[in-house]
Amino acid sequence: MKIREFLRQYLIQGLVTGIIGALGWSLAAIVKEVSSPLLIYVVPSISKLALLWLCLILFLICILLSVWVGFLTYGDKWKRIKKQYHFDTRGFYVHQKSGAFVCGNCFTKSVESPLALQGLSDHGQYIDVWRCQINECKDIWPATGDEVKKHDLA
Repeated sequence: MKIREFLRQYLIQGLVTGIIGALGWSLAAIVKEVSSPLLIYVVPSISKLALLWLCLILFLICILLSVWVGFLTYGDKWKRIKKQYHFDTRGFYVHQKSGAFVCGNCFTKSVESPLALQGLSDHGQYIDVWRCQINECKDIWPATGDEVKKHDLA
């Protein structure tokens, strides 16, 4: 009899979880047996002030480790975002995967402002430009013919 693939994965996952749980239970019993003489004879001989200081030091270490893990997880987000873009010679940044354009002026201020393709009338001539979407900036860059065609097809 064949077991379906997804059912097989759940069975393997359950078996591995059960084995790890049994090992953890066994290790907890061993640690309890080994540490009981320490709790009976050594800990009562340590003064309460020393135990208080040890608890305080342990608490501070836990806080420092939590801050460190938080920084590694969530810190320096902007640096990771910058790695996703490369600088175009015209003055804006281009996303490496999607090809989307981002304002170079705003990007240096840690703001991801997408550029929109708009038409601009310049002395009776109509030209396509990339315009920043942030009201305070409104920088523009000339668009090439290939970019206009790509944008129109999308």
